[in-house]
Amino acid sequence: VEYGHLTRAEHPGAAGVLVAGRYAAPAVPGGPLPGSVDACRQLNQVLARERRLGRPHGAVAAPATGAMVSVDLIEALALDAISDGAEPEAGVIGARVTEALAALELTVREDNALVHDPGRAAAIVHRRVSDLLARRPALGLLGVT
Repeated sequence: VEYGHLTRAEHPGAAGVLVAGRYAAPAVPGGPLPGSVDACRQLNQVLARERRLGRPHGAVAAPATGAMVSVDLIEALALDAISDGAEPEAGVIGARVTEALAALELTVREDNALVHDPGRAAAIVHRRVSDLLARRPALGLLGVT
C-alpha cells in the first residue's frame, strides 16, 4: 500500500482505513493495546506478500510504538524470512534474501552502485543481514520480530 500521493489532509483518513481493516491500532502509554500486536503482525504479513510480488516496501509495523520502522529492502526481506520461520542465522537468512532478490530480478547495490558479481553480492547481503541480526534485540523492544 503506498500513501505518498496523499495530501496531508488525507493522511488521517488513510490511517482510519488501516485501523478499520485491523492492519493498525492506536498506540497508548504503557505498551501496546492487546489488538495492536496482532494488527501489526497482520500488516507486516501483507507487506511481506507485497514484497514477494515486487512492491519494495521499506518499513515494518512496530506494535510497541504504533508506528512504522524504516528498513531497507534487504532488511525487510530478512525480517520476512525470520517471520516465515527461518533460523535467525546470517548464512540461512542471507541465502533466503539472495534468493528473494533473484526471484524479483533485483540487483544488490552498495555505495549507489549495482553489484553484478554474485559472490560479492552474496557477501554484501550476508554482512547486511548480520548487521540486522545484531540490531534484533533493539527491534524486539519495538515489537518487531
